[in-house]
Amino acid sequence: MNFAVKIDKILKTNKLGVNSPSGLEEFIGAGRGAISTPYREGTEPGTKTQKKIVEKLRINPDWWDTGKGEIYLPENGVNEAVEKYESNRNQDLNLLFIDTINRLIEKNDKLVQDKNGEIVHLRGNENWFKQELSKLTSKLGTSKDS
Repeated sequence: MNFAVKIDKILKTNKLGVNSPSGLEEFIGAGRGAISTPYREGTEPGTKTQKKIVEKLRINPDWWDTGKGEIYLPENGVNEAVEKYESNRNQDLNLLFIDTINRLIEKNDKLVQDKNGEIVHLRGNENWFKQELSKLTSKLGTSKDS
């Protein structure tokens, strides 16, 4: 599929709110003539322009290269991946926190909340608790001053 046909198909979806190659140039921030000239002349634009079109418009690279598949990448594809990662990470952290609390309970340690709302060890096994807290905070990616 040649460049002009690709641009026509993108414009016909009217997903972008632009209706011309020059409007598309402005939309993606390409230089004047970067899209409209090759479109008009039946040639291919430079690699940078093609890459910019694919990235800025979230064009499916397979469609761009072969003409097969959906024109656009799923709008929520990236967001779903990020949300899934965050959800899994939060779930892992929650399990880690629960495991640490369960180990404290098993040892019959008493916990209290200090004036800052942080859970602190009341008495006995302070070193063990500090080590467990240190492990937990390092897995959370934070540092905690002891």
